[in-house]
Amino acid sequence: MTLSTTSQGVSITYTMPTPGQWGPVQLNGQTLPVLPEPGLKDDPSTADDADTDGPAVGGGYEPAGLEVNLPVPTGDGLLWRTSGMPKPTKLIGDDGPAVGGGYFTRPFQSTVNGSLFEEFIPPEPPTPQKLLPAPKQAETKTEKTSSAAPGQEVAPAEGPSAFQGPTVLESLQAKFSQDPVAAQRLELKSVEFYEKQFANIKTPAQFKAQTDKFKEMIKDGMTLDELRPQAYALARLSAQETLGKKPYDSQMLGALSMDAGTIAQMGTGEGKTLTALMPLYLNSLSGKGSHLVTVNDYLAQAGFEELKPALEKLGVSAGLVLKEMTPDQKRAGYNADVTYLSNDTLGFDYLGDRTVTNPNDRVQRAPHFALLDEADQVLLDEARVPLIIAGLQGDEEVRGAVEQGQLFNNLVKDLVPGQDFRIDRKMHSAFLTDVGQDIVANEVGLLELRKDDPDYKAKLAAGSELRTLLREEAKITEGETELPRELVTQRGLKAAWCHLLGRPTETEASKNLEALRERKQELLDIFPGANLYAEDQMDRVRYLQNALEARGLFRLGKDYAVENGEVQIIDEFKGRISEGRRFTQGLHQALEIKEGLDPKPETYTVASITYPNLFRRYERVAGMTGTAESSKKEFSEVLGLNVVNVPPNKERKRVDHPDKIFATQEAKFAAVTEEVRNLFQEGIPVLVATRSVEMNQYVSALLSSEGIPNQALDAQDVKTNTPEENAIIATAGQSGVITVATNMAGRGVDIKPDAVNYKKLAVACDSACREGKAVVVQLDPKQPDQVDRLKAWFDLPEDEADKVKVAQGQPEKGKVLFTTEPTTGGDVVLKAEDFPGKKLVVLATERNLDQRIDDQLRGRAGRQGAPGETQFYVSLEDDLMRIYGDEDREKLKKLLDKPGGEDKIRKLSDEAQERVQNMNADARLQTAKFDQVANKQREVVWGFRDKWVDSRPGQPVSDDQMDIGATVHDWVVEAYTTAVGAAMQEQKGNSEARLQGALAQVGQDFKFPVELPEGKGDWKTRLETAVRGQLSSVEDSINTNRPADLHKDFLETYQWQTALQNLDKGWTNQLQVLEDEKQGSNLEAYAGREPEQAYIERAFKAFDEMWNYVKGETTKTLLQQMTEVNDILKTRNA
Repeated sequence: MTLSTTSQGVSITYTMPTPGQWGPVQLNGQTLPVLPEPGLKDDPSTADDADTDGPAVGGGYEPAGLEVNLPVPTGDGLLWRTSGMPKPTKLIGDDGPAVGGGYFTRPFQSTVNGSLFEEFIPPEPPTPQKLLPAPKQAETKTEKTSSAAPGQEVAPAEGPSAFQGPTVLESLQAKFSQDPVAAQRLELKSVEFYEKQFANIKTPAQFKAQTDKFKEMIKDGMTLDELRPQAYALARLSAQETLGKKPYDSQMLGALSMDAGTIAQMGTGEGKTLTALMPLYLNSLSGKGSHLVTVNDYLAQAGFEELKPALEKLGVSAGLVLKEMTPDQKRAGYNADVTYLSNDTLGFDYLGDRTVTNPNDRVQRAPHFALLDEADQVLLDEARVPLIIAGLQGDEEVRGAVEQGQLFNNLVKDLVPGQDFRIDRKMHSAFLTDVGQDIVANEVGLLELRKDDPDYKAKLAAGSELRTLLREEAKITEGETELPRELVTQRGLKAAWCHLLGRPTETEASKNLEALRERKQELLDIFPGANLYAEDQMDRVRYLQNALEARGLFRLGKDYAVENGEVQIIDEFKGRISEGRRFTQGLHQALEIKEGLDPKPETYTVASITYPNLFRRYERVAGMTGTAESSKKEFSEVLGLNVVNVPPNKERKRVDHPDKIFATQEAKFAAVTEEVRNLFQEGIPVLVATRSVEMNQYVSALLSSEGIPNQALDAQDVKTNTPEENAIIATAGQSGVITVATNMAGRGVDIKPDAVNYKKLAVACDSACREGKAVVVQLDPKQPDQVDRLKAWFDLPEDEADKVKVAQGQPEKGKVLFTTEPTTGGDVVLKAEDFPGKKLVVLATERNLDQRIDDQLRGRAGRQGAPGETQFYVSLEDDLMRIYGDEDREKLKKLLDKPGGEDKIRKLSDEAQERVQNMNADARLQTAKFDQVANKQREVVWGFRDKWVDSRPGQPVSDDQMDIGATVHDWVVEAYTTAVGAAMQEQKGNSEARLQGALAQVGQDFKFPVELPEGKGDWKTRLETAVRGQLSSVEDSINTNRPADLHKDFLETYQWQTALQNLDKGWTNQLQVLEDEKQGSNLEAYAGREPEQAYIERAFKAFDEMWNYVKGETTKTLLQQMTEVNDILKTRNA
């Protein structure tokens, strides 16, 4: 129905659904969103806790590695527990000495960190492809309009009972509302309407029947977007029937937000696992499958087990794909209607399918819908780290790489930081100074000096003397004499003072330097050393750079760990080891050599893809996370995904305190220790968050040395997000437990604080017992876990704990009676409910380089409306301020003592964090731009390869397959003709002579001479006809003379295999070329060209060369082998 009106000269047209039908309302052709009344409805039938992100992991509190005199109250008084405490671990600063003892010493600052390059900012290049340009519909919409609610036997959708849709006013209110989920609130009304329509659906058969009707409606032309209210209503009912949990309105708003093209930000504890049920079910109805992609196998399995009953009751199959499964098991998981898996598993299975030679070996089907849990971690934090399937080098290559790696490792070990090389932590780079280049060139030259060189002795002597002179020059220009010269010239000190200090004056130093350089030039004329940057020696530049970075940039315990004789990467964002991953381009080998390990063979890339490009393959993409708001601009502009901030189910009561600022790390950690002590005495659970393994170990040992029991969790203890790690995180909410953990440990697992402060209850009992009073502890019979929780604070044997549940009678003086029954006895009656808990305090030992991680830490506290507090402790010596802050630290220390100084430093800290975030976002954008080029080529190569693998020799050709014989013929003709054209350029004489010479040369190279027939037309056309005809003639001859036991399709099979092998080899080489070109493109900035444009030009030129290589190698191999086989068969049958 269409209504038109005119207001103030403006024509307005409303297109509304026909009365009795549900459909969208349009204003001037634009579909309007919808808006219900504000506020959320809480159904009393819902579960007590909306959080469904995974089962809580229980277990008693056992402090690990402590030297603690911890009083443990019992019914008879106090017991004392003592366990061994490790000595505080040594902490190594960026450039400073090891720090021992139970305190933290500020790292020594040297010039190593002091030299920064000015960043070059190129002109803005074209914007890369969006992740999801626009949501796609499940099927092309037909003119048929669905006007009825499904399930006619339940409630008819015709007539007055049908949902009428939003009013025009409601739609306009939603369109211009400030509420981020205004449209979803209005759509929730229609969901609630269909819930009532489906109220009589109870049995699995009824649910399945309704699901089957939904599928028929899609086949008839209804889109998924149109079906969403009905499907969500049915899924909500299924959750209530099977799980006993009816999704809250807040969860429904999240589900409505994340259906396609949107990331829903939902706080910790809001129940994202249950929220996912609705969009997963809806998108499975298309028959193409829905994927719930989370960050590890543990969370995938937990989500699968939790929602499987609800999905199966709906009549859709649920599948699980884990990394260690067999191909058959994975295939079954991917073929399910809804599949749970990790992003790593999804990515590597996709790459694996791109390398199979038999289509039956693939495990995945075409992608349709992906719902990403922790979407920011997958699409942002891991965006720059490609998934790679790699091959190993051959033995000779391995030996050469190890020799070069060890050579440069030994050279770099002798270099002096600040003089010979410098590091730039802001740009994460290491580079030689001019003196350092001279020293390395001299040392490499001496190593390469051959004794059979007639000038061997003279060069050896010159090089040896140069070694000393270069070091002296470095001291004068870079190091030891620089400070006295500065004192003489800037502070007016007399030359006598320099002599008194044993240092040369500026005049003396200049004369010394002049004489030294004259002698240096004389020696360089005799022995110039090695040319490090010669064009034919660029490989060793890579070994040198890797050795520099391994020494200067990568720190043991922060960037990598050594476990079981292997170097393992520590994920910067997760704070845990990334199993199975290796640094590329030889860096991993450099770290292995640095640590004295046997280096493993370097790898080469067979197939690779980044996560953003992996998910661009899906028709529909959505996500959910607790931390996306601060990066919503990047999500929108780069990935094409909007962020919707979904309001919590209960009002958030968490208090986020302003950062506490300290001048030094020593003062900061003293304050952290004191705060933890106070909270521990109060029985409040505390999560102390650190940024690195080394800092985690230090803080844990520091607390232990102060008598504060704690449990530590870092990458050294737990390799990946496993049940062990999640169990530790889950216990972090228990009363009196202090947990020290790296930032992202246990992400996806909620910390649920005890409802009762059992420590304070235990202390109250002990205090009364000491006074000789009879104490009764009244426990809640509906909370049987209260007895188990008290075991952590009272030494109750199992048999005694069982007795508590039925204990009756009168308590004795000085003892405690635990009972769940009402009692009138006792001098002191304590009730568990009088010692409320429900509070978690998060103390972060420094700000992170990304606000999202800070937000993630804050989100640990105050879940589901519970009280909580967060506090960040910041020092001017932290990485954020030291590396990325623009202000001088000494000035900031003075500012700290002034009124309002802390506020100003907090602002500077925020600015430094924003600066790092922008740098990382720019780096991701740069990666995306470069990877888009590779992705275009990847799509072409893998698209061809998939079709080629699907094409089977001797089988009829379908639309999604290729004609093997025709394709091979085309390749041979093209490659042969191209080779003749290239050979003509090298020939001399007139055109005919050059043509004949080229034909002879190519015929010999290919072992397949071709006679050019006489006739009209250019030589290319005549040659193409001749090659095609001669190739067919050889094939016919082979097939005619083949032995009877040789399969009739053997020749086409051989052609198919040869082409596939050369395609894979060519693409592998192309990936290395692209990587090399990407590294080299940065140099284009110095030539005034845009790096991206230069890269694009060279990349596509290399792509053309790759295809020429594939066709040429296939042609050469086939023609040579077919000619030999033909000759053998003809001879045998002669």
